[in-house]
Amino acid sequence: NGQQLTSILKKAQALGKKSGIVVNTTLTEATPAAFYAGVKNRSESFKIAEQFCQSNVDVAIGAGLSAFINRPDSVDMTAVLIDKGYDVYLDWKSVLESQSKKFVGILSMSDVHRRNSSAKTAGAADGAEICLAAKLAAQAADESDTTTLSEPTAYLQKATAKALQVLE
Repeated sequence: NGQQLTSILKKAQALGKKSGIVVNTTLTEATPAAFYAGVKNRSESFKIAEQFCQSNVDVAIGAGLSAFINRPDSVDMTAVLIDKGYDVYLDWKSVLESQSKKFVGILSMSDVHRRNSSAKTAGAADGAEICLAAKLAAQAADESDTTTLSEPTAYLQKATAKALQVLE
């Protein structure tokens, strides 16, 4: 009905608790978005990405780079996250090696979801622009990437363990 409800994530944050989101889909998909966003239509991924950037979660790992960078308003939401103090990682190795207490890992769909294991990109269209810091970090990781998931079914276990490590 358009009435904004308070999610358990928001209630935990109000109590001073750390918060995190780990999903095997895009971070802006309707189910994870229900914890931090309030939109009337699940297809409003650009608005959901904006609200994600305002959510103040401590750690998030999932897919869906496109909603953060291929936007009609040309705003690079990865740069917004970096400005808010987040480290933004676009590859699995950087997520696993992170020592950051506040980060967002936006991985390729093939890393997070078995059904899409043939996909090769993080959802970004060819030629998409991303903020320089995120782009350089991804390039550096690609050059030395020896840590990949053998199959996406291992993703949730490893991503959850990493998030719990950060949230301890």
